Amino acid sequence: MLQSSLIRARIRNGKIYPVFADINNIRDVELASTMIDRFKSAVKNRETKGSIASSVKELEYYYDYRLVRGLYALLERLSVFKSKADYYGIDPILLRRKVFEESSKRGFALTEYERERIMSDIAKAFNINSNMLEELLMSDIDDNLIIIELKPISVDKLIASYNLSLIQTLLFKCVTFECKVSSGLEWKYLLRDVKRLGLMYMLEYDDNDNNSSSSKKISNITCIVDGPLSIFKMTEKYGTSIARLIPTIVNAKEWYIRAWIVRDSNRARSYEFILSSTDNVMLDKSRDHSTNIYDGKSITIYDSSTEERFANTFINYDTGWRLVREPEPIIVSNKAFIPDFAFEKGNIRVYLEIVGFWTKEYIEKKLQKIRELKVERSDVDIIVAIDKELECSKHSIVSSIASNNVNVIVYEGKHGIPITYIINYLKS
Repeated sequence: MLQSSLIRARIRNGKIYPVFADINNIRDVELASTMIDRFKSAVKNRETKGSIASSVKELEYYYDYRLVRGLYALLERLSVFKSKADYYGIDPILLRRKVFEESSKRGFALTEYERERIMSDIAKAFNINSNMLEELLMSDIDDNLIIIELKPISVDKLIASYNLSLIQTLLFKCVTFECKVSSGLEWKYLLRDVKRLGLMYMLEYDDNDNNSSSSKKISNITCIVDGPLSIFKMTEKYGTSIARLIPTIVNAKEWYIRAWIVRDSNRARSYEFILSSTDNVMLDKSRDHSTNIYDGKSITIYDSSTEERFANTFINYDTGWRLVREPEPIIVSNKAFIPDFAFEKGNIRVYLEIVGFWTKEYIEKKLQKIRELKVERSDVDIIVAIDKELECSKHSIVSSIASNNVNVIVYEGKHGIPITYIINYLKS
């Protein structure tokens, strides 16, 4: 992502249109190429971060400063910086401490002569000269770090990374967004990541299509995700989770995003943002390093450590119940529900849904949705597990959660889902 102040967008007729970098725009390509060359030159000459930033800033006179700073931020993340003191095996913090301690012992250095004496004595203690001490003393300050490596990147890749970052930054300011992908396998990856990241979501099913094939049904599902501006606590962590979901969406062959973006701090008005695979925007489709890479192998991938710990513990109890990871979606009317687990024994099936981030409004909507499912499908038995440490409401409302005929467990994440409660319920 980028800083929100670097968003480039136009607003027209209640809609917001990001200004993407264009591989077919000569000036955009020229700027990206110039900046990559500038970083490569800095690596060759072992320049400081401050020196690079200063020269790049001059480009702001000729190009959109937000694009310049956005590309700089991406290249900076691809760079490896090192303190000059690292080459000598000396800790700059220790150096400063010794200088200040010595100065305090002798009385503050009020003349240049007194200062030089202190610096000379400290330099001898570290077996370096006074000039080197001056250089190393503040070498760990950000602007003084030396660039030693730039990870390989092409102009195309830089532009694609910028465009993806622009979308991620824009969605950091959203109240809610919808997304769709085309195939059943892509849906599996998308929903797995939605749940792995703990996002607050609802699924709506468009049943206008009479085709009964399971893949067709899956493709008619819309995933509606609550945005960072819909919560009061942990907004940065939640917004980062949304950003990490975007590569999964744009990796699909066909995809669609629709969001409502807030630009003002008072949140008085939101603007509609729509983007799809048909817009042909060049986007970086490499997955986030923390996202699972799916290769079609039959392996169990858990959405979180909470799920994995629960599954392993439950299996060890040898209850006689079969634990099913990611059971088939429950689709009734225009509602779709995808639990995390199902417990099966004979003709009995009990589902378990583990909630990630949540607010009172989100829990109320989820429980209402389950109640509606149970009305149409009396055989549906669902346990909802809620981690009270992931509450994002303004004030704690854990005690006021009303289940109303829905089996709800409220637990502390650090202790894990209470396995005894689950086993006792299954026995009953």
